[in-house]
Amino acid sequence: MKEYVEETLDNNRMRELKEVLDYINKNNPYDEEITLSSLVRYLFEDLMDGTRNITKVIGNWLDKYK
Repeated sequence: MKEYVEETLDNNRMRELKEVLDYINKNNPYDEEITLSSLVRYLFEDLMDGTRNITKVIGNWLDKYK
């Protein structure tokens, strides 16, 4: 999953996604680390808008929370 996302997203989007992941892990009140794969899986499953394009799903989500 990580390889696919890194190959699919441009460098700027990948950097933004990693920043979000770092923020989530730093502020996570539970003793578990969220991985890139689990974050992408969550985004893909919960935010699908009829598309099967992971780049679009992640991009839309990042744009929403900038």
